[in-house]
Amino acid sequence: LYRDIFSEKLKDIEIITANSNIGITRHVDKDGCILCVAVNYSKDEQHPEFLLKDSVKIKDVYYGSTEKIAPFDACIFTLNHN
Repeated sequence: LYRDIFSEKLKDIEIITANSNIGITRHVDKDGCILCVAVNYSKDEQHPEFLLKDSVKIKDVYYGSTEKIAPFDACIFTLNHN
């Protein structure tokens, strides 16, 4: 639902997920570093299916895995603009 309502705004966001069980928050520090927290809101393990803008890559993973997230767990990572 939100994806339909905010589709124009989503074009500006560096990362989204195709998995409706995963929520992502972005936090930008004073130096412009983007820290992301992806949360699995499901009772089952989930593959986050991240969709990144062409110029963006996942840089450092500080917690968890960007490939799969355990039930009710999270992944914390940064993004890098190329």
